[in-house]
Amino acid sequence: MKRSPRDGYLSSSDNRTWRPGALPQPLLGTIVFAILALIVPLFVVATTPNNGYDAWAGCLAIAVLAAARFAWAVSARESHIVDMVVSVFVYGFLGIAPMVQLRQRAEISTTPGFIEQYAWQSVAIVFIGYGALLIGAFFGKRSSPQNLPASEPAAVTLRNSRVVLTTLLAFGITAYYVYSLGPEALFHTRSVIDAERAATWSNPTTAALVTGFSNMGLLVAAVAQILLFRQRRASGGPAPLVLMVATLVTLLVVVNPVSSPRYTVGTVYVALLAACGAWSSLRKYRTVSVSLMTALFFLFPIASTFRNSIDAKVQFKGPLESLVSGDFDSFYQINNAAYFIASRGITWGDQLLGVVLFWVPRDIWPGKAVDTGILLAEFRGYSFTNLSAPLWAELMINGSWPLLVLGMVLIGFMVRRWDSKLALHIARAGTPGLVGCIVPVYLLIVLRGSLLQSMASLSVILLLAWFLSAGSARVKSSRR
Repeated sequence: MKRSPRDGYLSSSDNRTWRPGALPQPLLGTIVFAILALIVPLFVVATTPNNGYDAWAGCLAIAVLAAARFAWAVSARESHIVDMVVSVFVYGFLGIAPMVQLRQRAEISTTPGFIEQYAWQSVAIVFIGYGALLIGAFFGKRSSPQNLPASEPAAVTLRNSRVVLTTLLAFGITAYYVYSLGPEALFHTRSVIDAERAATWSNPTTAALVTGFSNMGLLVAAVAQILLFRQRRASGGPAPLVLMVATLVTLLVVVNPVSSPRYTVGTVYVALLAACGAWSSLRKYRTVSVSLMTALFFLFPIASTFRNSIDAKVQFKGPLESLVSGDFDSFYQINNAAYFIASRGITWGDQLLGVVLFWVPRDIWPGKAVDTGILLAEFRGYSFTNLSAPLWAELMINGSWPLLVLGMVLIGFMVRRWDSKLALHIARAGTPGLVGCIVPVYLLIVLRGSLLQSMASLSVILLLAWFLSAGSARVKSSRR
């Protein structure tokens, strides 16, 4: 069944979908690389005192590698959404940020006491891990299907009944969530609402699942409503607005910048844009990608304004000043992981087992592993323990170098394969699909960690997406 471009189901042969942006592809990549790998590092070197640790040079090498990958991702002939998100994280959190921190010998408020002895080992962990990921991506490319048959499914057509059922479920759990905390809690500060959740649900697993089903359940329902609306419009059928608008309003009220984590708010906003077609052309894809990289340095620190007080005034910090805050403590946590392994050895998969079985209550399994971020914080004696634990630290602390390399190769392979499928779906349907709208940007939460903290919401997303797609038909398109 053929569909015209204006229907939103574009065949992969329609060059209007993937026409280059305003700049030629090689020139665009060169400009992006020059800014990220040359101008930004030169600015850092020129404006920061070099009285810290020599390992900053290793972080510079990491930043250059990630900049090259990002430049390739935004200038390629097809979108590489997941690869782009990974390179944004590596460049910002594991490249430029630690470069600034190490040059100044900065004392991060959340992770004080950087261990110089493990500085270069921390660099090696990041560099080797990211290099292994890129190797896996290379083999993922070689295994990607190049010429798919005409019978390849073009898009999943969502069933209205399942979308409505998912929406009602999300509304029901959200009603329970709001009733338990009180409506006023939706506009309490992060620190206050965290305490209220802990008091309401003493079991952390229960609290995480209820919060995840409320926030991510509404997001999945909202994205499904938008995709269903586009699907109905494309087929010429009625496209009801009332339920979609109600779902969107509820989502934006429940997940707001005051009471919700910045990563969750960012995931919601980008996912909604993706559902509306933010990835539908190369021009839009490149614009959103560059905006995401820019927001990491300028908007991300501002988004924590209401963490402790709703009376706080928005304070605009310089980009370098924000990079030495607790928001960018990922490299220091990798340093703590290296120190932990040297002192106590690896956990032999115990932390990963806790991630896989995150849903098991601690009342039943008292010995279940805590978040890796908490484990490292308690090991270092920090007063604040709700810390991140980047994926690099998770792999190292569970299985040392072999697990880091093998795990990253596998992740890179899956990233490349998934990107190929998303690009095909976008070319034919105008969106990356239900999971593709949400999970790629949610990966920023997974990459920053800890895995245990991110698993509840991720499981909700995947479970509801499976339910919505399991009973759905598939629209097939033929090549011209």
